[in-house]
Amino acid sequence: MRWLVAILVLVAAVSVEAQEEKGAKLLRDFEEKLKAAKAYRVTFDVKFEAAKRPSSLKGNLLVAGNKLKGAAKGKDGDRPVDMTFLSDGKKQETTTIIMRKPLRSRWETSPKLGATVTGLLARMGVFHLLAQDGGALVAEKAEALPDQLGIKGIKLTGTEKLGDKEAQVVAYALEFKSDDSPAPQIACKVWFDPATNLPLKRTLEISIKGKVFISGVETFSRWEIDPEIKEGTFTLQK
Repeated sequence: MRWLVAILVLVAAVSVEAQEEKGAKLLRDFEEKLKAAKAYRVTFDVKFEAAKRPSSLKGNLLVAGNKLKGAAKGKDGDRPVDMTFLSDGKKQETTTIIMRKPLRSRWETSPKLGATVTGLLARMGVFHLLAQDGGALVAEKAEALPDQLGIKGIKLTGTEKLGDKEAQVVAYALEFKSDDSPAPQIACKVWFDPATNLPLKRTLEISIKGKVFISGVETFSRWEIDPEIKEGTFTLQK
């Protein structure tokens, strides 16, 4: 009887390992697809809550190396927000309009802008790119960099119906490598389109000592890999 139990335990362990590898491959392939593309565009809808303050933004982002262009519009609590961000590869500019008051900033584009945006988008999603206190799209110095976010605890949790698609769901945790103490715990789930292996949805939850202080849901209505880009798309106004 012991041999049967041992076989069952071994089969279960192999099955778990296979599911973990499948989940890891989905995450890895997604990030590599964005990195390998000459350009990509995503259309998003982000809803999140920070310190019990709900916010929502709808927008789009086009990235081509160190050049990018995007916009997001919605609400921060009860306040209307309208954001644009643009980089021509040398200069980066962001304009944020809150309660009809515009704030425009311009600075030298980081030589790692494209890699930073792509890495954060793949691992953490859109939300962190737009955060006013350090988002890579709206701040001169990004609060977090991709190499600070180690992925662990990957699990392929199964499938779930999203619209007419049977999405594959991958759960994982991000380990934020920093000198901050205590370090935040970041839990993510991504719903992948089985036809394209691109995300349809993502959830993110950031907590410290078990207390959640940021949570969000992102949906992606469209991804375009190597889209046609019109001349002058990344031109900054003087």
